[in-house]
Amino acid sequence: MTAYKYATLPGITREKPAGLPDRKAVAHAVERLRDLVRRSLLARICLATGDTPLWPLGADSGVDAAMVDDARRKSLREAWRGTLSRIDAIASANASSSPG
Repeated sequence: MTAYKYATLPGITREKPAGLPDRKAVAHAVERLRDLVRRSLLARICLATGDTPLWPLGADSGVDAAMVDDARRKSLREAWRGTLSRIDAIASANASSSPG
């Protein structure tokens, strides 16, 4: 099933494991997409906070270029995860578990 192929992480098999019912593969794909959206929103909110936000809500220019640059991407990731750590919510940045 194609849905499973797009729901996996890099380095993990891209094919549906033998014996996995299609409904579970679809459930996995949907859950993975939910997880990506949830963590993207968390990152966006965290990066827009503070006295000098790294990514203000009103200024989206240059974000694509920042995500391509390894050093800049790393600093943005450390910043949003740091914000979550300060409010004792770092566990929310972790990937959710796959549906059983």
